[in-house]
Amino acid sequence: MEADLTADNARVTMAHRNVVVLCLDTVRADSFRVHADRIRDRAAIVHGGCRAPSAWSVPSHASLFTGELPHRHGVHTHARHYDGVGPSDTFLGDLPDAYHTACISANRWVSDAFGVDRFFDETTFVPGGTVVPDAPNPVWEADGTLSALHDALTGDQSLGALANVAADRVRAAMLDHPRLQGLPVPAPTDNGGTAVLERARRAVVDRDDPVVCFANLMDAHAPYWHWRGMADHGVSRRWSDRRLDTWAVNTAGDMGPFADDVGALRALYDARVRYLDRIVAEFLDSVVAATARETTVVVTSDHGHNLAYPADRGLLDHTSSLTEGLLHVPFAVVNPPTDGAVPSLNDGRHLPLRRLGSFVEGLVDDHLRDVTADRAAAEVVGRTPTWDDPPDDPRWDRAMRCVYDGDVKTVWDTTGETRRYDLAADRPSWQSEAGRRDGVPAADTDPPFGVPVESAKQRAVGRSSTAILDDGTARHLEQLGYR
Repeated sequence: MEADLTADNARVTMAHRNVVVLCLDTVRADSFRVHADRIRDRAAIVHGGCRAPSAWSVPSHASLFTGELPHRHGVHTHARHYDGVGPSDTFLGDLPDAYHTACISANRWVSDAFGVDRFFDETTFVPGGTVVPDAPNPVWEADGTLSALHDALTGDQSLGALANVAADRVRAAMLDHPRLQGLPVPAPTDNGGTAVLERARRAVVDRDDPVVCFANLMDAHAPYWHWRGMADHGVSRRWSDRRLDTWAVNTAGDMGPFADDVGALRALYDARVRYLDRIVAEFLDSVVAATARETTVVVTSDHGHNLAYPADRGLLDHTSSLTEGLLHVPFAVVNPPTDGAVPSLNDGRHLPLRRLGSFVEGLVDDHLRDVTADRAAAEVVGRTPTWDDPPDDPRWDRAMRCVYDGDVKTVWDTTGETRRYDLAADRPSWQSEAGRRDGVPAADTDPPFGVPVESAKQRAVGRSSTAILDDGTARHLEQLGYR
């Protein structure tokens, strides 16, 4: 009888499925479809209608965790931290007690520096420049290189820490030092993706209890330059995006003077997606095979990136717009459970990414939930905080909203402009303007909004608050182009 009870308990324990969410930060749906064959080949589900809830990392991640839009959860341009969101407000707070939760992130916005650690049992920031995943990277925890070297020499895993300090300093120098910028050699490390995946693999494989792991990979994000291990991309190794003025492109109205540099950026961006495809595929094979219990991996992105295509309205970066280049993101599921309804794939329905929590909760129950919908919505409350201030023009700091209804997308903002776009299921990250008018549509106060966009913006500005950043956090955000 005792043996039977033990066997029953083992079956109950193993019934809990591991779930890993890989957020490929800044990856567009169109580039993923063309350049991520390995991931797509391994996925049992690839949904072509996934839409992000916002246009940049901070509000979008808060929406992924809470299921709410930015004006509801309160994490946005004017309050860039998670202090107002409690663990019980996230889907992570609803998981069974048996689960261990982990966040492994190369994105400083998604780290303990902004309060994300309150949602997870384990939170690890893994910056670009990390070559030994298990060792600390003291350069992010010390005031200056000399202090970092001292910490590396006197701390645990000193050799690994020294390697991380050295790699980080070489990488930073190649990015920022005037005499080293444009060297025709690749940087020694990626933007943290390899180390993040190794930490995520161990977070799942090395534990006996079931795990929900969220991992953010920044390898498709700026800065755009060359590193060791990237496949050939046809761009001079002397080129980096440090030579490209984003705001000059965004305000030019004519792509001609920037055509060569924008072309180089697009080529490097696609090469980054191919790089992610390779290292993520290796992770998928490893983690699914190495875990005793079933492990499901969801591959998606918090937002895309404008690459100055016509459908991007000629814009670069991911600020002050709600284009399909920003909102149309990948959604692929590897090794899903067989019970439940496969999310509708080809009937024109949308998959609002803010329903990710509900989808994960279903996976935890060993069940597939169809979280698609006829409609989807997105919102941005002010501009993305890029390092260089935009021109003095209210459109760069406006609040914007959009709704998807079938193959029509309607976008409006606090300047009183409404535009309608046509979409096409066979053209990812694409939109074509079909009309415009003054004023906001009735959808402005319909669910899931409820509050007029102008009121939401005014309330956000009135409740603005600033996170206190340490020097390392500020330096990391500066390297990524933020402040």
